Amino acid sequence: MSHPKKRGGSHFGGKIGVSMAGRSLGRTRLRCEAQLAVAFLWGVRRVWPRASICMRASNLIIIDITLDSLRNFLDHVVAEAGQELQAVEERNQSGAFDWEAYEAAFDEPLTRLDIASRAVQYELVALIESEIYHLALRPWLRLPKRKGRPRGLFDLKKLDAGALQTVRTISEENYTDIVKLVEAHYKLTLASLPFSAEVTALRSAVNAFKHNSGFRRLRDIDWSPDVNLLQRYRSDTDDAYAKINAVGGFLEALASASAGPSAG
Repeated sequence: MSHPKKRGGSHFGGKIGVSMAGRSLGRTRLRCEAQLAVAFLWGVRRVWPRASICMRASNLIIIDITLDSLRNFLDHVVAEAGQELQAVEERNQSGAFDWEAYEAAFDEPLTRLDIASRAVQYELVALIESEIYHLALRPWLRLPKRKGRPRGLFDLKKLDAGALQTVRTISEENYTDIVKLVEAHYKLTLASLPFSAEVTALRSAVNAFKHNSGFRRLRDIDWSPDVNLLQRYRSDTDDAYAKINAVGGFLEALASASAGPSAG
């Protein structure tokens, strides 16, 4: 069984009480997102600077709370599974199991640990991509309009269900294109940021879990003399804790790198 090692601390300004600070920041973020919605849906660019500053201030702390919540989730899963596994061992010592039943008794707690580790990785990838898409919104709104695909409600000649379905949203854009847009606008390179290698490996693992039962793509296989063409990504709670810390470091670096003159 995998147990948590040193989990690492907060990346954005120390511990914050989730109960009070989280609720207050949640309300702040809702107001910021409402301003962003106006900027996006209506194409009102003068709203953007105010919304951008608002989101930037709340995002850093919301990210920290989110990462701490993921650590807390893992803490509880590991503790519960540990108690259950210990109980299995104690029952086995008293002769409660034959060998087959003893082996089967480990299945459910170990499976929960595996599911929890993968769930945390999915959440981390969603957090990373959400932040990158948020950063891309302003330069994306400035791109040349595509014929028949308006980017805001003010671009519509009429307002009805059919017209609304033609509005293009940033979520439709390919992730690779969004990364290029962010890098060009903020004059940065994601691959040069701290923990970028860990983030790239995390996204590859999550895609493999989602689309290929964890099996690695051929280009990701370790081609050593004893190569195994059926290499799979593995996940455990120690790895999940490490990835939480890596994502925190990456997003902190991204926030700093994108806070220059281009951010306004």
